Amino acid sequence: MPKLTEHELQARQYWAGQLSELIGGEIAIVLIDPKTEDYDEMYGLIVLMPDKTRKQIWFLSDEEGNNAGRFQASNLS
Repeated sequence: MPKLTEHELQARQYWAGQLSELIGGEIAIVLIDPKTEDYDEMYGLIVLMPDKTRKQIWFLSDEEGNNAGRFQASNLS
């Protein structure tokens, strides 16, 4: 495995931290934000956390959030 650059390491740590906040949560609602003149249709989730708080998750293509992102859901055996 190639050695990560400092930027790659920071990005990996950032995303691991963001995703780890969802552990224990339950997906409650699928969100669809309709396409507008300025933005493509966007998709997201509402996640109910064990402490009864809710998190809103959007799949974004970049930090500006001006386009919908990509994701893949796979079954695990």
